Amino acid sequence: RIVTRSINCQGKCELDELDGLYKCLADAPDLEITMAADNKATLYVDGTHMGYSGGWGDPVKATTAYDTQVMAVHGINSSPGAAGIILDTGGRGVYTNNTWKCAPVKAGDLSWTQVGFDDSNWADATEYGAFGVGPWGSPDSLSAINKESKWIWTAEPNIDLSVGCRLEIGCVPKYE
Repeated sequence: RIVTRSINCQGKCELDELDGLYKCLADAPDLEITMAADNKATLYVDGTHMGYSGGWGDPVKATTAYDTQVMAVHGINSSPGAAGIILDTGGRGVYTNNTWKCAPVKAGDLSWTQVGFDDSNWADATEYGAFGVGPWGSPDSLSAINKESKWIWTAEPNIDLSVGCRLEIGCVPKYE
């Protein structure tokens, strides 16, 4: 399994001898997630519904456990045109960019939000700009989003109106 992004466990990691990956220890801090979308989106963590964003000025703010394995967002573009999802974990190393995988998804099928889903046929997310770019700007409601976070979607926002974007994550030790 290839882990595409790592959570900063703030020095609270150990190597799992079975799979060779670092895992966060039980006392690692939780993740504080901020996510928003154009036009709307639902956030899932390891397949669990965490919240709904009704627009880029209406973010989801959620807290999840240190041992999160998959972050997934179901985005809906209400009509052809600009579309995007943006997410950040407050400097903990997980944020939207082209390391995420995105693909059109069907309503009601949430299998892709689960740990173990095979996204190898999904394309890398297309970046539409860093936080602050138009048409979205920098609303105060998204002040927790950092400049490393990118607005992402598939390459076809005019065609793909129901999109799933997901990222498998792991943990690496923090070296001081």
